[in-house]
Order: sequence, then structure tokens, then C-alpha cells
Amino acid sequence: MQNNANKYVRVSDIATYYFCSKLTYFNLRHVHELHAPEIRADILKALYASLFDALASGFPENSLETAVRVACDDELVIYGQQISEMVETARAEAVGLIPAIIAGSLKEKQRLGDQRFMQLLSPMSASESIFSDHLHISGHIDSIVRVSGELMPVVISASTPPPHGIYGRERVKLAAYSLLLAEKYGEPVTYGAVEYITAGQLREIIIRSDDKRKVLYARNRIMEMLPGKMPGSRRGEWCKRCTYNDSCTVKVSFLDSLFKK
Repeated sequence: MQNNANKYVRVSDIATYYFCSKLTYFNLRHVHELHAPEIRADILKALYASLFDALASGFPENSLETAVRVACDDELVIYGQQISEMVETARAEAVGLIPAIIAGSLKEKQRLGDQRFMQLLSPMSASESIFSDHLHISGHIDSIVRVSGELMPVVISASTPPPHGIYGRERVKLAAYSLLLAEKYGEPVTYGAVEYITAGQLREIIIRSDDKRKVLYARNRIMEMLPGKMPGSRRGEWCKRCTYNDSCTVKVSFLDSLFKK
């Protein structure tokens, strides 16, 4: 459960809020369980960390296959042999994606130019945990780079890229990270990027004031959830696949109803 005493709202919960507010509510109250998509994301993210050196080598496929093997071994060290089946499934997918990752990355290198491409793939900090007492927000930033002198947060996504731009969830994440980085380093953060690792595609965006406003709005609503206030939600087809589907149909308590008046 999230630490109610500190009241730090996680960036991941802020992003989830705009998918389903009740999912955020239940995530706050349940112990996190490891699932196959998380293992898959960890292994694919490890490819990003090795991508620049792999492309610079004479044998990028071999280099990335080695990165996959090391990442899989690390997952087993961290979580134990009980996840070996999930790791093997993720390993097979990652190895199969390597040609597409290399091809996509080389196109991006040509589009962006060597210098910008190198800056985007060369983090000044990776997997950095950051929090703010002032904002009451905490997050785990995949990569922080400096491009043309400006700080930029990078989200490494294991999703298939959309036809254009980036997904709304990732836009909200980047806006939250921009607020955290601007406070920590005392400089404006106006750009962000997403690396869709499955396709080797880099998408850069301008972080808008509306995105920052969304972050703060969701933060405020989530802080209201911490003492126990259950939000309303919309229902959809995806609800059938949700772990909390049965709990979600329970009506809000009478006391909570009074607070809403």
C-alpha cells in the first residue's frame, strides 16, 4: 500500500487515473503482485540500455542477444526460479524483435542525425527514483537525458507505438516527470520522449501546460482516495479482464456518499 503518512502520489497511479480512477483506488490498497507483462517490460527495457553500444558495434544482433540473456538472468536472480516460465516467454519474444529494433533504430539515427540520436540514447541518469515534498509526487524515471543543453525525461515503452505521436498515459507521465525534474534541477523541462523499444522508434513531444494541469488534478483526486474515498468510474468492455472487476461493482459506502454531497 502507498505510504499514507508521506502522501506521495506515484506517477504510475496518476497515469492509471486517466485510464480508470477506480483501478488507481484499488492499486493503492493491494500488495503489488508480479505479472508477466512486468517481466516482459523489464527485459525489453534492458535492450534500450544496450542499444547505442550495440549499434556502434560490428555485430548489433549478437550484442542485443547478449543483453537479453543478461536481462533474463537478472530477473531470475531478483525474483527467483518460480518466474522462469514467464522469463522464457519474454526472452523468446525479445530475441524475435531484435531485427525490427535494429532496423527501426537505424532509421531513427538517420532521421535525427548522429549527435541528437546519441544524446537521446545516452542517459545522464537511468532508472532514477525522484520525489517532491512540495508536489507530493514520486516517480521512477526510465532515463534522463540532456539534448541540445536541455533536460529531457524519457519513458521506455514496451507497447506497440501508435500511428502518430504518443499515448495519453505516456504524455501524462512525461508531464509529471517534467515537474519533478524542474524542481530538482532548477531549470525548465519543456520536452520529453518515448522510446517504443519493440519498434526502435523515438517519439519526442513538447510538454504542454494542459498536461501539467492534468497531473496536478489527478494528484489531488488521488490524495482524496488515500484516507478511503472511493471514486466513481465508467464501465467498459475492458472491465471484464480487470482483476478488481467484482470489487468494483460494490456500491460506495453511505458515509462516502455523504462526503460527496
